[in-house]
Amino acid sequence: IAVLARGLPNLMMRFRRRFPNVDLSVRNMSTSDQTQALRDRKIDIGFVRLPILSEDIETVPIVSERLMIVLSEQANQDVKKGLAALRNAPFILPCRADSVSFYDHVFRTCKAAGFVPRVVQETDVFFTALNLVRAGLGVSIAPSAVRLMRVPQIRFAETKVPEAEWNIGIAWHRKSQQSMLMENFIDMARRSLSSTIK
Repeated sequence: IAVLARGLPNLMMRFRRRFPNVDLSVRNMSTSDQTQALRDRKIDIGFVRLPILSEDIETVPIVSERLMIVLSEQANQDVKKGLAALRNAPFILPCRADSVSFYDHVFRTCKAAGFVPRVVQETDVFFTALNLVRAGLGVSIAPSAVRLMRVPQIRFAETKVPEAEWNIGIAWHRKSQQSMLMENFIDMARRSLSSTIK
């Protein structure tokens, strides 16, 4: 999850220093894939978009995030009033197959602004989407954390839509044995990650 990009490495290093004999393995997975992996006990902990509508999964919110408009510096759209100004714009988005929850969130946010986005290009990753925006091929919507990628010649603007906000949380299976390691990891994550985005 992009919003965790800055804080997660520090969390991993702190946890390894405190528990040097514990093996940590990190995988990039969508929220839906993590939820299923937690149900199947294939992973111990996930970082997911909330809410998770599953009785099997326990969650704790740790970070608030929001979608932002992404435009090229040369774009002539006036977005001072927010997302509604882009109702006729061509959109570039990461493909739905890579993150159903993100893609659907974008559509819900646009619907709240009064339109359905006209998607002209889907990409595999945010970095590609941002560079296509930079080239002037369209506009995009992305988590505010992608600003950390520092792609030149693009600008960000607020959507002015409450639906653009969401929470990210730690998730685990309710029947997982709450070991000292899990408790410590969750506690460290709550303390270190909750302050990564200002």
